[in-house]
Amino acid sequence: MGRPINKRILSDVVADILVGGTPTTATIAKQVGSKRFQLAGQGTAIFTLVAKSVEDLAAGEMSIRAFAADESTLLVAKITQRKLTSSNNEVRAWSFAAPVDAVVQVNNSGI
Repeated sequence: MGRPINKRILSDVVADILVGGTPTTATIAKQVGSKRFQLAGQGTAIFTLVAKSVEDLAAGEMSIRAFAADESTLLVAKITQRKLTSSNNEVRAWSFAAPVDAVVQVNNSGI
């Protein structure tokens, strides 16, 4: 699974989901696998991380966006404590701070 995301910062990561066909966001409550998460306000449902835009998500799927220094938006395919893999298989370091060089900013509750 790689190194799981630290529990102290996990709840700051924001995921995109569809609820009743309406796009919405939720923070991550718990990581249960490398690409499986429970989200705050969604009960005990487990969501699978997929690299899709929010409009293309199916039930039980979630996406995480990351922002690069060149102002492009990346869809996250996998996220660990220090690195993420984007939809184009590019591995980058991530943080909640503004993006610089090869470090991307993950969508978070502070944005």
